[in-house]
Amino acid sequence: MPGRRCTVCHHPAIDRINEMLVNGASCNEVATVFHGLGDMALQRHRTNHVSALLSHAHEAKELQQTAKADSLFSQVRTLQSKALSLLEQAERTGDLRTALMAVREIRSCMELLGKITGELSPERILIQLEPSINQIIFILRQEIRDPQSLHRISRRLLAESAKDTGTPANE
Repeated sequence: MPGRRCTVCHHPAIDRINEMLVNGASCNEVATVFHGLGDMALQRHRTNHVSALLSHAHEAKELQQTAKADSLFSQVRTLQSKALSLLEQAERTGDLRTALMAVREIRSCMELLGKITGELSPERILIQLEPSINQIIFILRQEIRDPQSLHRISRRLLAESAKDTGTPANE
């Protein structure tokens, strides 16, 4: 019936009714709590109105999250702008230490902006062992068995290091 008014929407406890329906209460359970509401009226209300309310609530939450992200983005841009200003000031006065600190802050702001915008993916730490590290581990496993191993380990590590760098090993 197209022009019919929803009795549930006009019920004085509509907020509590919607809360119960959203939290998974059956229409029969809600009808038991709120006398005078029929099971069919509650089913129509759930189908026609509660899903729309949930959709609007979801949209409102997304807008709120977008506003927070925009605010964070704006704040980081402001910090970056201040750091750029300090860098220019430090360069004019020849204060290289402050200039370097400003450069680091600018880099940090750029990284954060990249993460906020999605241009940079979250960091994944990958540990790659260089061949020299693998050699050290191999040597340690071979030498650790006897009591005089420390001296031999030191000599071998120095020799390996000298081989890699081309410098003579001091024994």
